[in-house]
Amino acid sequence: MNITAENAASLLEDVEVRASLDTVEIFYHRPPKGVRIRLQAAQGRRIALKDCRDKTGMRQGVRIVLNRPTKAALEEVGAVLRDFPSGCIRRCDLAFDFHSAPDVSEKLATLIDEHLILKWRARRAIKVRIDTTTYWAMKCRGRNVAQYRKKDDVLRVELRFLNAASVKRAGLADPSLLAALNPAILADRNFRLRILKQAWVEKCVRRAVNRDRINHLNKRLISNAARGRTHPIHDRYRARIPVRIRHLLSKIDMQNFVTTKTVRFTDIVPLSVLRIPVSLAWPKQPRP
Repeated sequence: MNITAENAASLLEDVEVRASLDTVEIFYHRPPKGVRIRLQAAQGRRIALKDCRDKTGMRQGVRIVLNRPTKAALEEVGAVLRDFPSGCIRRCDLAFDFHSAPDVSEKLATLIDEHLILKWRARRAIKVRIDTTTYWAMKCRGRNVAQYRKKDDVLRVELRFLNAASVKRAGLADPSLLAALNPAILADRNFRLRILKQAWVEKCVRRAVNRDRINHLNKRLISNAARGRTHPIHDRYRARIPVRIRHLLSKIDMQNFVTTKTVRFTDIVPLSVLRIPVSLAWPKQPRP
């Protein structure tokens, strides 16, 4: 998809963007008594406890999973970690929901899929598509990005910090700071939008056209020599070659294309065109 900062901004004019905490997980080797009851009372609904097992199947600890935590639940998480400091936040998922018309949502999904890059990813990280979900960094233990359609008119992009070390590096290990988190700063630290330089695209088109013309001339020379003909050889320009090359270049996935060698062929689009808010949206507080 050929984009610039201008047409990306025009595409997002009528898009409403909301940022929220989707998941927070706490890890304990041995969960203290009463923690689950305290967190459920603050969250207003049941909380899942899941075992953490190693490759041999041995139980190493327990994950306390909070989905769409409220502010009260985060305050209680901070109180629990202060009372029982042997635990830590081992996972934190930040969700960006883009609300728009279905046709705009489809274009936006293509734009983000092809041009969004996860910064500082490991070399072993690969981008894969499973059903309707795209993952930016499979086989990466620290971070990942997932994109999927939550509804026909809602596109969700999740920034996932998958272990305690990545949570700490992102500055999300302190629950008291999560309530005042600035999603725009966190997104700018982890994401980047890139497009191909127009000058490089035109250079690729000229090379393809010249190569096609030379191949045509060589074929005619060989054919005339084999048949003993002396007919004049006419130069040929096929108009579909530039169209095809531009189409193929517009389909390039920046996540897989950009390396230390190819980064010079791209330009950066400011992440502000995605209109990510500077504060989090929170679920409604449950009734007492």
